[in-house]
Amino acid sequence: MDMRFAGPRAIVAQYENSVGFVAQAGGQIFLGSIVGKARALEHLLASQQINAQQGTDLGLFNNNYGDEATLRREVDGLAARIGMFPQAALNNTKFSLAFLSPTPQQLDEQIVTFSPIGAMPESQEAIRNVISESDQSANDYERDIPNSVVESLYSQELSAMADGGRSVLDAVSSANGRSGWQQHNY
Repeated sequence: MDMRFAGPRAIVAQYENSVGFVAQAGGQIFLGSIVGKARALEHLLASQQINAQQGTDLGLFNNNYGDEATLRREVDGLAARIGMFPQAALNNTKFSLAFLSPTPQQLDEQIVTFSPIGAMPESQEAIRNVISESDQSANDYERDIPNSVVESLYSQELSAMADGGRSVLDAVSSANGRSGWQQHNY
């Protein structure tokens, strides 16, 4: 992922945690290496989507553009400029920054972690619920999938928080069968 540019409707999200899975294909590692551990955890653990402006502010996108024509013109212009330079210099520059990307070994280790988590009964039940809510087409559920998934799977907890009767912590703790705040260090 050398450079990333966003158009006006760009949305990036990884909702896997909300259904009991772990984001794969390097998504977690790439996001962490780009925006930092704390910001990556904020979005990954909460299954929050990132729009074009937020992504640019976080450093996830190099830039974002308000319309497709401007996006195309600017990115094409940048590619043309880079294309003028000697290939050996470009390759060496990219190679010198390769250490910032996840290694194949890191990606393989992530796959090993994913399989057992995805097979857990609560993960299987959550994904069945998501599939039943969505017809896998370009509907509102699909367009807003991180929020749609959280709303469909955790509606009781969200309602309790919205009613003001309980704090976010109390609602989530009772839903998870825990009481009070627990610190976890990973």
